[in-house]
Amino acid sequence: MGIKYIDQVDLEGKRVFVRADLNVPLTSDGDVADDTRIRAVAPTLKYALRNAARLIIASHLGRPKGQRDERYSMMPVSAALSGNSRPRYRAGLRCVVRRR
Repeated sequence: MGIKYIDQVDLEGKRVFVRADLNVPLTSDGDVADDTRIRAVAPTLKYALRNAARLIIASHLGRPKGQRDERYSMMPVSAALSGNSRPRYRAGLRCVVRRR
């Protein structure tokens, strides 16, 4: 059995774990400086949400060396994912998740 693409799977009501490379550069103010990686994963996330999936998005920001460091918070990425539209995303300790 080969690897299936997201559009080959019934997503309705299922939790979908998406590992995305959202390690984006930040400005000195902590805002996203370049959202190219965020824009690249957006169609996949939108597809999953349109098909009634519950998203769990995992990524990392920087290299915190095993210690919690607010400089590497996913909050700016969460805000960039949400933008001014729905759905809203919130940052957890280790991933960005869709807010209900």
